[in-house]
Amino acid sequence: MALLLNRIIIVFLLFTCYKPLAQNKRPSDNDYQTREEFKRFHRRAIKVGSWQIQNLKFGAIVIRLQNDKRKVDGYLKVGDEKSAMQVQAEAQYRNRSIISAALSQIDFCKVYFIFSQSSDSLLAGKRNDVFVDSTLKVQSSIVMNEKFYVLLEEDFLYQTSIGFVKEDSAKYAVERGHTNGNKPFLFKNKYGHQLKNPFPYKCSTNLFFIKKVMVRERVELEQGKSQSVKFRTVNAYKYYSSIFGNTNIKLYNFYQSSQGQQVSDPELKPFLY
Repeated sequence: MALLLNRIIIVFLLFTCYKPLAQNKRPSDNDYQTREEFKRFHRRAIKVGSWQIQNLKFGAIVIRLQNDKRKVDGYLKVGDEKSAMQVQAEAQYRNRSIISAALSQIDFCKVYFIFSQSSDSLLAGKRNDVFVDSTLKVQSSIVMNEKFYVLLEEDFLYQTSIGFVKEDSAKYAVERGHTNGNKPFLFKNKYGHQLKNPFPYKCSTNLFFIKKVMVRERVELEQGKSQSVKFRTVNAYKYYSSIFGNTNIKLYNFYQSSQGQQVSDPELKPFLY
């Protein structure tokens, strides 16, 4: 009898502890709370994703690069030039590898490269004097004529809480939610929000068993200086080529599957940007 009573008490405690947790829903749970709302969200995702991929075919991918400028400036501010050079060299090696790999693997549409601190200028409509070439120098001769573009960058993958946001309020929306700590390459809209399924927004490598070793590379810096850097993979170019090659295939596949999708519903127009 005592054993049965203890079991009843345990079940009761578990139920009372679980109930508040169930009621304390994350914002993302509010995107759809009923089966019909989920179906409506799914239909919208298909339509919006189809519109995005069809426009991207004649648009552009803008890859945002991190040059770790704040970190470099921080080291220089305290007089640690050695650490500043190390960070700068690592960023250059990484970014040059990204550019080379992307240009060799992505042919779905045009590809441009920009440092993240120039994103506001791009969003404001600037289409030249912001893009960099393979030497990581801003070149005024590089002009993006494509109207539609998406961003691609390494960033935290969130369980998004903002759903679909109308363009008139998109610049005020901030990506929130849980992240697993990983930073894959992600496709985002021009306001920096992760795109959603079925658009292949997350990029991954097919090198599942890539050997993790430290590879040294000599990087030439400005003013005749150079620095040896380390990269945690067999080969940076091979690693990024695998990611972008796999991404290019997914873009083509989704583009083919989206053929025939008509996006004429006026209610969708505020979400098409």
